[in-house]
Amino acid sequence: MQTHYFQRYHQEENVATANTMLLLSQLYHLAPNSFYRVIGEKIFNSQIDNFNPQISFILQKKERNSVPDAVIEQQSFKLVVETKMNGQKFEKKQLLNHLNAFGDAQHEVLVTIAPEEMDARLKKEIDDEAAAKGASHWNVTFENLAAAIEDALDERSDVMREWLEDYRDYCYEDKLINDSWKQMRVVACGNTFEFNKENGVYYRNSTRGYHPHDYLGLYQNKSVRAIGRIVAIIEGEPGHKDDDSKFVMIKERKSDGSFEEQNKIAPERKQIIKNAIENGKQYGYDLNAQDMTYFFVDSFYETDYRKPTSGGLWGTRYFDLKASLGGNDEFKPGESAESVAGKLKGKTWF
Repeated sequence: MQTHYFQRYHQEENVATANTMLLLSQLYHLAPNSFYRVIGEKIFNSQIDNFNPQISFILQKKERNSVPDAVIEQQSFKLVVETKMNGQKFEKKQLLNHLNAFGDAQHEVLVTIAPEEMDARLKKEIDDEAAAKGASHWNVTFENLAAAIEDALDERSDVMREWLEDYRDYCYEDKLINDSWKQMRVVACGNTFEFNKENGVYYRNSTRGYHPHDYLGLYQNKSVRAIGRIVAIIEGEPGHKDDDSKFVMIKERKSDGSFEEQNKIAPERKQIIKNAIENGKQYGYDLNAQDMTYFFVDSFYETDYRKPTSGGLWGTRYFDLKASLGGNDEFKPGESAESVAGKLKGKTWF
């Protein structure tokens, strides 16, 4: 059973706020440098050239009337956070009152968080009011907040990545993020790489959760080597090899791109599952004895999306294809996996 760090199934603003504050708290404790990077680069957005909230130790710093042997100092900042379950529900009066909550901090920011960006006119009004008070306003979606934290993490932050992944799962479950159309999950493949690629399937233990994604990438030897677009997801309980009643959920992609639940398995997919079970035995895997999830793609298309930095892929990683491919002009909803594979070929990621 998967362990969750964040509350589930409570679609209320106070729960969303509490979960987000817990995430930021863990970021501060587990990866403080990344925490300050998010604060400095994302929240202040380089508006403050000398922003450095980390504690500093300075020898022989010249003050106005003296030169002490040493100075220990830290800049102060204050973030006032307002969370909404709908980006159109922000109220100008409430936000202006929040701007009056600032005290004597050197750097002050009003942070507004929702599933989508707030109305552009209201955002400009709040931006201007904040600037007039010497403060800043950062309007961010839950999706972009998670992305900002991921960008700030280094490769050694394995525990923090687990927290971030569970936070994203929570956001998907409570419909705070809905972007599966542009998400690619990259998974490390070892012995079964060729089988996965040739049969258009990837499988994993069902207790290892995942959040919605339309594309699947197979990683091996420092690169994403193949990409497919998911067309079906099948879950099976122990003993599912020869017993259809052991399949507990089947999802099939419809012609409009959405998924619908089905009650039976196409014979060719059932055969691929049987073949996967047999193939896994030679590597010591007993798929038939576990709760398994099988992800079927239309086809895996070869690519070479490289990781040039040291270290391999730890677990799984999600990529925002819209961001990876350069924005609106390079990636469209429903784009074919063949097209994505071609566009990513030769590019790098870190």
